[in-house]
Amino acid sequence: MSGAAGAPSASAPSATPAGTGLTVAFIGDSYTEGVGASDPSLRWSTLLAAANGWEELNLGVSGASYGQGLEEWNSYAVQVEEAIAAEPDVVIVSGGLNMSELDQALGVESVFTELRAGLPDARILAVSPFWVSTAYPEQLTLTSELIEADVTAVGGQYLDVGHLFEDEFQYFELDGLHPDDAGHQLIANAVDAGLPVEIGG
Repeated sequence: MSGAAGAPSASAPSATPAGTGLTVAFIGDSYTEGVGASDPSLRWSTLLAAANGWEELNLGVSGASYGQGLEEWNSYAVQVEEAIAAEPDVVIVSGGLNMSELDQALGVESVFTELRAGLPDARILAVSPFWVSTAYPEQLTLTSELIEADVTAVGGQYLDVGHLFEDEFQYFELDGLHPDDAGHQLIANAVDAGLPVEIGG
């Protein structure tokens, strides 16, 4: 998808100062934590925060997922509690790699209802699920529909970045699972492009 007309590139986004001063919490999995980036400053959430003048609160945990019934450490529920306690202006929720084989329905709904209950005035954004360079799993497509419906139901916004990495093997570490620096930049660009103008983009 890289290089196609209208597709995000791996170059730095042209940021606006609209979001300067906002505190933005990121809830997610290993991609959010920054696995694959050569330095935490080069993970996609940090790149996005720097481009838009945000204070970043990165709560991502490798192996985490929306799914209910998981161990406490890898459920987004813990990150939701941490985000609520921090009282950020914006919360961005993402994921993908750990969701294709799990029943996510109850977990997805609870993430967004609990965020809204705890943060009535915050902007809540959900990014469409990321996947590796292979074909998008059917289960992940179904989960993406749940995410869109549930974040919209609480007055949030769904950012559909598409399948960024389809057939794009060059953006991954040797494990084939985690994006390298260029891959993290690609994610940052795609999310940046979909942000509401009041907070960045």
